[in-house]
Amino acid sequence: MSDEKKQEHTQSMWVRNTGTGGSRTWLFQRLTGLFIVLIILLHFGINHLIGTGEVTYDVVANRLSNPLWKCFDMAFLTFALYHGFAGVWVVVADYVQTNSWRLAIYSALILSGILLYALGTITILGFPFK
Repeated sequence: MSDEKKQEHTQSMWVRNTGTGGSRTWLFQRLTGLFIVLIILLHFGINHLIGTGEVTYDVVANRLSNPLWKCFDMAFLTFALYHGFAGVWVVVADYVQTNSWRLAIYSALILSGILLYALGTITILGFPFK
């Protein structure tokens, strides 16, 4: 392939892929992964290095009565679910060739994601504020 054709091919690929959902998914996958690492480090530092490291119902209930901890845990829940389900979504897109199987798996992913998010939200927000 000549240099001119390579450049033209590269430009057409760039235009074709700019602004698609795939590029946003790739970016969000990286950002959520970064945020998950930061949240885990912060969680570990606060709970195990600064705090006592004791994990009982009373300690967790006391912590979740604080609105900042609720926001922290909701962010972690949101980022973790998005990151995990987006990763599985890409694997299914890459390896499942049959449209009917893909539809079934995507439907199961969406339903289980909604269910897990609802259960996590109920758990986190269910603790009363102090």
